[in-house]
Amino acid sequence: MKNIQYTFAGKSAIALTLRYLRAEGVLANKSEQVLVPEWLGTWVYMIMHNYCFPTTVMNKKVRALMVYHQWGFPQKMEVIEKFARKHKLFLIEDCAHTIESSYKGKSVGTFGDVSIWSLSKFFSTPVGGALYSRNRGFRTFITREYRTHDRRLEK
Repeated sequence: MKNIQYTFAGKSAIALTLRYLRAEGVLANKSEQVLVPEWLGTWVYMIMHNYCFPTTVMNKKVRALMVYHQWGFPQKMEVIEKFARKHKLFLIEDCAHTIESSYKGKSVGTFGDVSIWSLSKFFSTPVGGALYSRNRGFRTFITREYRTHDRRLEK
């Protein structure tokens, strides 16, 4: 599928997305914040703390917004998109627990700047996660990260 990068796991997809936001200066340091729902899993918080501070309260340090479509139930994306645009937030859709969900006729995972998938929750596969983005700069960054990682492994 076009504009998809497969990853080791959904958590890897989150880490790569946050690494991209750090590289682009969206998250200048670990004290920059990502607005998250109150009910994300512990492992997600642990990954996020390597790159930023997850918060459940909107404030002046928030630079990105993570939306979680828990168990395939889509969020009210027109409200969320409007909020993200108003506050100039990078929108991350967490689609770890959804396959083939839609919201008002549009596939979940196609609203945000990036969407994160955890395929291993549904399929027995060596490819455990995926990232989707229409942002060419993001896809170029991810490809470069994988090439750099592969070169380190070859040494």
